[in-house]
Amino acid sequence: MLDPAFVGLQSRTSADDPLRQQLARHFVQRRRKDIVEWQAETHDGRGFARRMKTELTYKLTGDWGAFFDAVQTYCREMAESAEWPTIWLL
Repeated sequence: MLDPAFVGLQSRTSADDPLRQQLARHFVQRRRKDIVEWQAETHDGRGFARRMKTELTYKLTGDWGAFFDAVQTYCREMAESAEWPTIWLL
């Protein structure tokens, strides 16, 4: 950062903090949606490629598959053997 005073923001999280408000005056955040809308209005609509969503599945095999199975079994056993507080039984 160019202004050393902003280094102190790492430990300050309040949105009302004057230093945070001062920094906010110096940056602009744009989302993809905002830019796409702007491009559609001012350009020929090109810019970002359309995101194609798809879900792929695969099976872990070999050492990675065995490791995953062991971790999953351990977690399941820990969850099943955990003592639940009596408040959960109400």
